Amino acid sequence: VYPNLQRVFLQAAQESPSMPGSMKDRVLFVGALNQQKGALVFLKAVAKTEASKRNSVFAVIGDFTEYNKRFIQRWEETKEATRVQLSGAWMEYLGRVSVSEMIRQIKLARVVVIPSLFNAFSRGVVEALVLGRPVITTDRVGAAPLVITHQCGIVVAPNDSDILAHAIDVVLSPIVPFAKNADHVGQSLSQELSPEAIAPYIAYHLSRIAAPPK
Repeated sequence: VYPNLQRVFLQAAQESPSMPGSMKDRVLFVGALNQQKGALVFLKAVAKTEASKRNSVFAVIGDFTEYNKRFIQRWEETKEATRVQLSGAWMEYLGRVSVSEMIRQIKLARVVVIPSLFNAFSRGVVEALVLGRPVITTDRVGAAPLVITHQCGIVVAPNDSDILAHAIDVVLSPIVPFAKNADHVGQSLSQELSPEAIAPYIAYHLSRIAAPPK
């Protein structure tokens, strides 16, 4: 069952002509800064991409959700190692942002990367697709079949920075159809995930729960 997305995402999908268009070679990571969300894998992948050798931008939305001294140290070390290896590209660390800014950043991106090591569903994948942006995620994410079925991105194995780097370069290629497919499926999902569309399903399940036992 798909999640009921915030109406603001659905409105943004419908108002997409007034939103900023995607910027050339802008890659957006979305997720909490922890091991499970694949934050370190993303950082390690950045410097391995061909996109890192040109005028690309790699943006990170997310913040630490718990105080894990060991992880924070590894994050800072990996940030510095990535910075040193970049030649023409640069990083943007945006931290936690508002919903409206999240929407703006997704629309600015050429691809949204959600490399979770495990996620039962991942609302972020659906939010990116609703806004018409291709997604790179892993086969441990519950929403991954959406990406595969509609060919609107790439699903990779988790915790592999080499494979993730290659996937980023592939999606940024101008000859692949992922962006066009994502725009198409976004229009469909924005209708399927509206509160009006989901309400009958919720009402049905509530009626079954409330029904007296036979």
